[in-house]
Amino acid sequence: MAPGSRSSLKALQAPEVATDLPGLMLWQLTGADCETYDELITLNRDHWRRHGDYRQEANATRDRVVAYFAEPSSRGQPDAPRG
Repeated sequence: MAPGSRSSLKALQAPEVATDLPGLMLWQLTGADCETYDELITLNRDHWRRHGDYRQEANATRDRVVAYFAEPSSRGQPDAPRG
């Protein structure tokens, strides 16, 4: 699946919110978005390290991204410490 695209199954899992920008839709991330979210982190890691305060996202590993979606109590950040 191409980054940023959604299957019809994903569309059923989380409602989409239209925006004023043509083609831009927002939706709540679910476990079905885990792979796409991990791709987004990988593609933007260097940029996030150079610009802004995105250290947690830039340092997130695939295992932590998977855990983030699997454990709702850890929803602070993808690399939030586990208690």
